[in-house]
Amino acid sequence: MSTGEDWAGSGPRPPTRPALRWDGPLGLRWIVERTNSWLSNYGQLRRNTDRWPEHRLAQLALAVTLIITIKLIDHRNRWQPQ
Repeated sequence: MSTGEDWAGSGPRPPTRPALRWDGPLGLRWIVERTNSWLSNYGQLRRNTDRWPEHRLAQLALAVTLIITIKLIDHRNRWQPQ
């Protein structure tokens, strides 16, 4: 098959991509997955029953504000042992 008989294109065969390898630590969640998990804790964000997009954006902004505030409160004394 090195002659390209199975290739339907007219010209040289396109190069193949090397296999992707993940060298990162296993068991860690992707940022998007973690954020979606945090946001799914707010029931109104799981069910889209809003008529107006502005209401949906306001609920999303409120949920993100609460999540960030809670994370900041949890990490405020992380450098001072208790």
